[in-house]
Amino acid sequence: MSRPVYSQVPGCLVFLLLFTVFFFTGMQAGAGNGRGLAGKLQEVLPGWEERWAASRESVIGAGKKIAGLAGEVKEVLARPLTRAHMPEKKGVYFPVLSWEKQELLPDRIGFTLPEKAGVYAAACGFVAELFPVKGGWQVRLDHGGEWSSVYYPLTGLTVARGGRVRAGEKLGSCATGENGETKLFWEVWRGGEAVPPRRFLTCRPAQETGK
Repeated sequence: MSRPVYSQVPGCLVFLLLFTVFFFTGMQAGAGNGRGLAGKLQEVLPGWEERWAASRESVIGAGKKIAGLAGEVKEVLARPLTRAHMPEKKGVYFPVLSWEKQELLPDRIGFTLPEKAGVYAAACGFVAELFPVKGGWQVRLDHGGEWSSVYYPLTGLTVARGGRVRAGEKLGSCATGENGETKLFWEVWRGGEAVPPRRFLTCRPAQETGK
């Protein structure tokens, strides 16, 4: 059974020190008696070449493991933030700061808002879709765990597709329709099915995050 890497590293340092000492000794004595550095080391430390090679390979192996671990950590840190807790009301915001009228529909909530009212992310995640709809844009946020939320119609978008968003971060402003009404529709989805929005009626009001 091979020894752990950490137990072999000090041995490598010892051999390195001995190598340095005998190198200078061999340089001085080698010219006079014809014996080189390898011969002197073999006399003092029988089998030093094999032990040196084993220690060297252990150090190289440890370095590769550390480099691999650093690469994995870097990959994890580079992943987009996709986790949210949509099922938990405490982790969800309303998409607006205030509203004049609220319309509860089976698969969505309609908010009648003041003109140019801001629209905000209900939970953290990333912008999965942006596509045009009548009067503006529809934004879909992916919150992970098959949860997503949809907002429309928006104008003056402050996010881009693939970008990360925080809970309560501004997505844009609600567009005003041809009838002069500023109305936002908000949907919550899990998988391929819309979730009845009634369960989110007690979530916290949206909060601006400075963006």
